[in-house]
Amino acid sequence: MREFWQWISWRPGVGDPTFIGWLTVLAYLVAAGLCLACAWRAPRIFADHHRQHRLVWGGLAAGLLLLALNKQLDLQTLVTEVGRAVAYQQGWYDWRQPVQILIVGLLGLAALAAFLLLAWQVRHVWRQYWLLLLGLLFIGRFVLVRAAAIWGIPLPQLSRLTGGVRLNWLLELAGAVVIMLAAALNLRRGRPRPGRTAT
Repeated sequence: MREFWQWISWRPGVGDPTFIGWLTVLAYLVAAGLCLACAWRAPRIFADHHRQHRLVWGGLAAGLLLLALNKQLDLQTLVTEVGRAVAYQQGWYDWRQPVQILIVGLLGLAALAAFLLLAWQVRHVWRQYWLLLLGLLFIGRFVLVRAAAIWGIPLPQLSRLTGGVRLNWLLELAGAVVIMLAAALNLRRGRPRPGRTAT
């Protein structure tokens, strides 16, 4: 057991204390709150299938909250270190790279399948979901590239913008902002119109 914990160097703390890091956390939290509001007001926003819409927006709120926490707690590092410790103890540490590539590939396929399933399910109300789907594409791209970078999987270098800011960071922030906008627009559609009584 002592050998296992020797592999774990992760400690709770602030993982990204930069301005963009905290701005992204704020965007995630605001987007999560707005998505939760969409889940709560689903009967006013959508004509039917309220339970399914609540599940989508509520699940998204939970996912965004997790991303906000992970942004500063850097939980993916803990998961990576635990995985390495397990690989070393079970004797397949030298084969970790193919396993990591397989995991990232499966994660990408699962994310693509989930995205396509969601897009198919909401095709009849696409006007209320297209912005949300765009935001999910941005965040999904960020997550996959980040996972590949942490595990040392070779990918084309991401271009750096002014001040050393990576394009991937801006895509993550843009994804949270676009989801925030999608939720806000849906909440606006769900407001009672003048002269009508809310039901």
